[in-house]
Amino acid sequence: METAAVNNEISVLLFSISTGAEKSVRFYLNTHKVREVLEWEPLTEVPDSLAPVIGVLDLRGVPVPVIDLSLKVLGTKQVPAVTHPRLIICETMGRLIAIKVPNVSRIRTIMNEDVHMPPQEVAQIGGGIVNGLFKKDQDGFIYQLDIEALLGSLTPVLEPEMNTGAEPLGKAASRPGQGLKVLIVEDSKTFQKQAARVFEKLGFSIVVADNGRAGLAALMDLQTSFDLIFTDIEMPVMNGLEMAKEIRAGSRYQAIPIIFSSSISNLVLIEEIKQSGLGEYVVKFEEKLVVALVLRVLDAKLKGASHG
Repeated sequence: METAAVNNEISVLLFSISTGAEKSVRFYLNTHKVREVLEWEPLTEVPDSLAPVIGVLDLRGVPVPVIDLSLKVLGTKQVPAVTHPRLIICETMGRLIAIKVPNVSRIRTIMNEDVHMPPQEVAQIGGGIVNGLFKKDQDGFIYQLDIEALLGSLTPVLEPEMNTGAEPLGKAASRPGQGLKVLIVEDSKTFQKQAARVFEKLGFSIVVADNGRAGLAALMDLQTSFDLIFTDIEMPVMNGLEMAKEIRAGSRYQAIPIIFSSSISNLVLIEEIKQSGLGEYVVKFEEKLVVALVLRVLDAKLKGASHG
C-alpha cells in the first residue's frame, strides 16, 4: 500500500490569518498533523504574559493549549478582530496543540517538489515558524507552518539540554560515534538543533542538510564519506523517502544505514519503510529512543562488516 509521502504527494489543510486592511497571509499544514478543526469554543483564560498562548481548550476532557497564530505572526501589532475563528487541533510528537485562525479554507493535494525552501528573511516570520513555500496560483506563495518550531518557541523544554530520562551510556561506550560522520537531513531548525545535540554527545562529526536534494548533494561530495544518515521524511524540495530511494539505487551509497525520524506516527509508512529495506524509523523526538536505535544500527553495521 502506497502512502502520500511515498507518492511524493502531500495532503494539506489551507488556512489564513488577517493582517488588516483586507490583507491576509496564507498558510498550510500537512493533514497528518491535523486531528480535527473546530468552531470557536470558550477557553479557560491564562495570563497575558503567556501570549501568544491565549487559553486552554477543554477537548472532551483533555486540556489543550491554544495559540493565537495571528498574535504569534503579528507580534505587538494590533490583531484584527475575527467574527468566527476556527481552532485547528494538531498532534505532533505525541502532544496536542490548538491553533486559533480566522479562516480555514480547504484540503488539497500538492506535490512535494513544488514546495521551495524559504529565503532566510521569510523563514523568520513569527520568530522562525515557516519552513516551506508553495506557489498555489497567480496570487503567490503559501507558507508552510512549521508546527514543531511553533511549539518549540513556546515550550522551553524543547530547546535546552534535553533530559528525557535516557540511561547514561557506559564509560566505554560513552562516545560510540567517535571517528564517525553523520548526515542530518532536516528542514526544521528546531529538530536540526536537537539532532545535532544528540549526535555530538555520541561523538559524531556532523553535516546538516535542509532537504533531500541538499542531502544528496552532500553525499556526492567526493571529499566526504558518511557512516550514518539521520533524516526527516517530510521536507520541501525532496522528501526523505525519495532521497533514500536514490541512495539505495546508487552503488556507492547503498550500504549507508538510514534512520528516518518523523513527528508523525504513521503505522502504514513505518511498515513500508521496513519492508522496502530503506532503513529504520523513530518518532520524534525522544533522546532515549534515538540513542538506542543509533547504537543498534551501529552494532548491526559493525557485525555486517566483520562478516563481510
